[in-house]
Amino acid sequence: MILMLIAIILPASIYYATTYNYNDSLKTAIALEEERIQEKICLTGLSIRNESGIEYVYTVHVNNTGSITSRIRAIYINEDFLFDPSINDPNLATVNPQNYTIIYFPLNQVRYVPTDVIVVATERGVKSKETMGKLYHGEDSESGSFKYYFGPLLLNFTRFYCTNSTSAGVYNPSTWTPGWSVNIKKTRYMVWNITVTNIDDRDITLNKYSCFTLFPNEGTSNRKAWYIDLPNGIELTIQKNTTINIIYIWDTWEKKTAQQIYSMDCQARVFLTFFGIFHEHDGTTKPYGQTIPFEAIVCR
Repeated sequence: MILMLIAIILPASIYYATTYNYNDSLKTAIALEEERIQEKICLTGLSIRNESGIEYVYTVHVNNTGSITSRIRAIYINEDFLFDPSINDPNLATVNPQNYTIIYFPLNQVRYVPTDVIVVATERGVKSKETMGKLYHGEDSESGSFKYYFGPLLLNFTRFYCTNSTSAGVYNPSTWTPGWSVNIKKTRYMVWNITVTNIDDRDITLNKYSCFTLFPNEGTSNRKAWYIDLPNGIELTIQKNTTINIIYIWDTWEKKTAQQIYSMDCQARVFLTFFGIFHEHDGTTKPYGQTIPFEAIVCR
């Protein structure tokens, strides 16, 4: 009798265990697929650095447009694995929903070749890819457009730089670095450099009240504004269909002292505010104002 019970129970137990494991694996697979459906990442920009005349990839910008936190686990160049960002910096490799991150490439290892393809992949296998040239020049791609405009001035999201200056606003224009991350331990006075295109059919003149403002998310309520550096000290005219660089340095529109960066770690949102006039086709002028909400920078 005992042997008969064993003969009956043992196969049943194996069948039950197998069925349980299968159901458990099925549930896990379904949960993973549900997460994959919610996950979406987009390559949105690329910055380079020049070393002795050779251009290398410095950073890529990745937006999480999905509804679930993503972790970047692999970077490929032309389908060849390059590195795992989560090993170098787990914080930068993790990007929350509707947010972005910056992935730093191994220093001076990947040359900038416009036709080469960059692929980023998450731990769930979701990918985004684009050529270096399109990412660097801000062209529309399969990853989606990353030219941001909320009026006549169009902002080039990928050409955003910063550098140090003296208190008098003197800086070296050959030392621009990507502006998304600022080392506050080595910086006191900061200069910002953005690129915009006038897509209106009228010329625009900016005045001294135009500024670049940081709004910290937490840690401090101190908002800081950098006022525009005007070539002639009075105004800056941007002709229609023209792209220019705009520099922000001063702590007030009177341009007496360069603005200081925060002394504590923080992440801050950025708002660009432009003031000036439109030059109408009949020779008259009209008031002009525009605000562009930027992404965010990290000060640490």
